[in-house]
Amino acid sequence: MENQGVYLSVNDQQKFEIVSQVDSGMMRRAKACRLLGVSSRTLSRYIKKYRERGLMFLKHGNYGRKPANRTSSDLKHKCHTIMKEELWDFNMTHAREIIEERLQVKISRETFRRWCHDFKLVKHKVKRRSKARYKRYRQMKPGLMIQFDGSYHKWYGGKERCLIAGIDDATSSIVAAEFCDSENIFDCMKVLREIIEKHGVFESLYVDRAGVYGGIKRRGFSNVTRALKALGIDVIYARSPQGKGRVERLFNTVQDRLIPELRLNGIKKDELANRYLKEIYVPHHNKKFAVSPSYDESGFRELDPEIDLRALFCVQQQRTVGKDHTISLDSKTYVLKPEDGKSLSRLKVEVRIYPECFEIYFAGQQVPYYEFKPYAQNADEDKVAG
Repeated sequence: MENQGVYLSVNDQQKFEIVSQVDSGMMRRAKACRLLGVSSRTLSRYIKKYRERGLMFLKHGNYGRKPANRTSSDLKHKCHTIMKEELWDFNMTHAREIIEERLQVKISRETFRRWCHDFKLVKHKVKRRSKARYKRYRQMKPGLMIQFDGSYHKWYGGKERCLIAGIDDATSSIVAAEFCDSENIFDCMKVLREIIEKHGVFESLYVDRAGVYGGIKRRGFSNVTRALKALGIDVIYARSPQGKGRVERLFNTVQDRLIPELRLNGIKKDELANRYLKEIYVPHHNKKFAVSPSYDESGFRELDPEIDLRALFCVQQQRTVGKDHTISLDSKTYVLKPEDGKSLSRLKVEVRIYPECFEIYFAGQQVPYYEFKPYAQNADEDKVAG
């Protein structure tokens, strides 16, 4: 087999030189194995193929051969003629269907797409006029609507963090903000709980349709939505980023101002960044950018003192107690130990999951539990966590 027209990469060239030197006795096998990172047996196969095929031992046996499923150039020419003379204003899918029916052939979608680009006969999608978006007036009073979102950016220290923030629709003032790992359920709940503790219960939350807020993927079983509805807060979903433009513009302003301030103050740690954000930046931002509402009366409602926000803002799950008085959670088994000693077998318990732990409740009462360890010699050694 001729060796002309063979493309060799740098690794192929190195392999060829080493194998040829071993075959000619100019290099020891142990050194060649070490350089190539192969075993002695693999090196022997290389040498055998080198003696049989020469330089082509580096290439697969099918190198240079035409694929068995290759489409003929004559078919490509026919398609070009039909496209140029008759179907020049058809889209690619429609044109392929007509050509396949006319020529009684089957052409793959990717092959036909590549041909159309070679022919310069691609019908581009018509750019339609955008949908009209009308200006929405601000809410009349603070607390009627909170726009809420997260923004991923390299805020400080060269690492990407998520700034979760809420902004009052009536005044554009930041009601709460915090740097978090991501826009996850626990961090969103933490910021929402901070808003309620500082200002009171607001009327509605304006968010995008992300799953954490009960969007399309988690409609009906979002823990954030459940907690807000228990407080009488309505969740409104924006149909476009422009719909929640005030919070989107907030992040543009914060990125432009806060990042240089954090750099100037040498802040690179999470704790210091959140302290600077809440104690220094947010008050200054609200003083400079907040606007006066139409009515000075607040729309925030006072929180009922009997409501436990910690119990509301957590992940709640239902579990059925097994006959052996256990439940499963995160691939682990936990044994329930009710204080009254009565059986909970086949009954449902509520599991409240927090970032640091979880608790089990039945009929409003907390149930002690411990983790079941299959190889524990004594169950008393297991730590009671409930």
